[in-house]
Amino acid sequence: MVDVRFVSATNRDPRDAIRSKQLREDLYYRLNVVQVTIPPLRERVDDIPLLANHFLRVIWGRHRSAKEAIPTFSEDTLDFLSSRPWRGNVRELQNFVEHVTILAQPGARIQIHHLPLDQEVDLGAVSNGVGILPSSDAYHVAKEQVLATFEKNYVTRLVARASGNMSRAARLASVDRTTLYRLLERHGFRRDFSESSTASDQMSEGGLRDYQDVRLPPLSNIPPA
Repeated sequence: MVDVRFVSATNRDPRDAIRSKQLREDLYYRLNVVQVTIPPLRERVDDIPLLANHFLRVIWGRHRSAKEAIPTFSEDTLDFLSSRPWRGNVRELQNFVEHVTILAQPGARIQIHHLPLDQEVDLGAVSNGVGILPSSDAYHVAKEQVLATFEKNYVTRLVARASGNMSRAARLASVDRTTLYRLLERHGFRRDFSESSTASDQMSEGGLRDYQDVRLPPLSNIPPA
């Protein structure tokens, strides 16, 4: 005699599957002894900070020495994570935290601007974690507003990640420096050329120090590119 126990899981309503003839009714009643319904993560917002901190500790212990101080999430970062839809549920959150943890420095305070850009759900997400809502209801106008906000935040954080080195920032973005300068100037980051400097000096790898009105996030604890 073999004693076995079956655990079945689905992300669909089994009764709908029965009605659509995709699940046999007799099989459903054989399996349905104890039913546990787990809501999607976006409906369990209070669980997100707990899970994020748990994954951070576990993943840090897996990849780093026990002597290295564990990073921590700032309150703003936890609020930001709690605002995400997490369509991939807990696994998506776990992978996201692993990405952040691997790049974090020992003892760092993980801020919103440390989060990977390509993982952000909304193009309008800004550095303080509040989504940008376009001021116009017209589709094309609203689209341009959201894209402009994304571009400005992207290039600001990109240059911060490259520590102000324009060549390095361009390589990270996979664009040439001319394109990067054009993006910066489009969003009001103007170069301040001194009369004593030559054209080659002005376009040197110093980069961001030649721009006025740039508001960068703190550079401390930003992981190296």
